[in-house]
Amino acid sequence: MAEMFDPTGLLEELLDRQLAHDREHILRVLRELMGPQAPRRDVAWCEMSIVGQCFLAGPGPSDKGPRDIFGLSASEVERLAEHILTFSMAGIEAVRRKSNMHSKGERNRTRNLP
Repeated sequence: MAEMFDPTGLLEELLDRQLAHDREHILRVLRELMGPQAPRRDVAWCEMSIVGQCFLAGPGPSDKGPRDIFGLSASEVERLAEHILTFSMAGIEAVRRKSNMHSKGERNRTRNLP
């Protein structure tokens, strides 16, 4: 509580470290799912999409936030997490396939150069 009224920077540093650790974990999983050929931008945008869905469903400072708009109650969080997982895995697979098709096209074009 004292950190809120007289910030020392320790809490911010702790949160920064935790966020970096969480991002590292998410990016490692995404890279594993998408493969080493996936462009960095595609991996980052998949991360952003997943995290965005989670933030959208999180509790906000007022009752007028996304939870209220979509009629999401705290008791449905588990079902929503399952939906986010299913939806995100399908999206990751689609991005991976697109990336693979693009990289194969590039390899074929460079092979056919004179």
